[in-house]
Amino acid sequence: SGVALTITILLSLYLARTIARPIMRLAEAADEVRHGHGRQAVIPDLSRRRDEVGDLSVALKEMTTAIWDRMDAIDRFAADVA
Repeated sequence: SGVALTITILLSLYLARTIARPIMRLAEAADEVRHGHGRQAVIPDLSRRRDEVGDLSVALKEMTTAIWDRMDAIDRFAADVA
C-alpha cells in the first residue's frame, strides 16, 4: 500500500513536470497573443521534444506567424486602397 502510494506520487510529479507544466506555458503564451500583447508574446519553443507537446509548440508558433503575416497583408492592402 505504501509502495503503491509512493509510485503514484512519483508518477504524478513526473507527469506534472513533463506534460502539464509545458502545456500551461503554451496556454499562457496563447492567452498573451489573444489579449493583444501582439508580437511581444513569446511562444515557448518546445520543438526539440519529440512528442505531442513539441508538435503543439511548433503548431502554435506557425499559427501565430501566419496570423501576423495575414494582418500585415491586410494593413498593406488598406494602405494601398487609401
